[in-house]
Amino acid sequence: MVIFHLLFIMFLWSYLRTIYSSSASPSKKFRLSKSDKEQYEKEDKPEIKQEILERAAKDLPILTRAQNNDIRYCDRCKLMKPDRCHHCSTCDKCVLKMDHHCPWANNCIGFSNYKFFLLFLMYGGLYCLFICATTLQYIQNFWVDKTDTTKIKLATMFFMSAAFFTYLIILFSCHCWLVIKNQSTIEKADIGMFSTACRSYGNGHIRHIVLFCPE
Repeated sequence: MVIFHLLFIMFLWSYLRTIYSSSASPSKKFRLSKSDKEQYEKEDKPEIKQEILERAAKDLPILTRAQNNDIRYCDRCKLMKPDRCHHCSTCDKCVLKMDHHCPWANNCIGFSNYKFFLLFLMYGGLYCLFICATTLQYIQNFWVDKTDTTKIKLATMFFMSAAFFTYLIILFSCHCWLVIKNQSTIEKADIGMFSTACRSYGNGHIRHIVLFCPE
């Protein structure tokens, strides 16, 4: 009972933290100044718009570019996207290091709650595994007397827990692999669209890594 309730409490805590941890958004320094914003919105030529963004982003730590080498700009949030930042159409805001939008948590999984999401998967898997292990002995005797309603309920609990355990452990393993590879789900899905290139500045001794993103 002690192990059961400890796993349940940790599972519930990590799940609630995943749900109620607000998604981290880019800081104000990634927003255009009032004058640049007005000039950007009035301008029709894409090249002039890009010049405005280039001027505003010259002192910002932005390496990720669009495929055409433009600064990534979110027209809905009115800001320049930092590296690994993506706009969530469900939450309608830009999320730092966005991994995916989780319908089970009704929240974006990203910089602020990715740790709690991984813990939720781990504790959820251990919780289901513990239920399977403690009900297995009753399942072995299930076929002896199928009229026992208690055994029927325990059998149902066993198979449901086994199904959830299989799903959670696969998902947890996939995300552990992404952590090892330092990738997000979005980056993994668009792996063919990402590439790296080096370009020199000044005398050629300084090199800058430019990442090309599908957005």
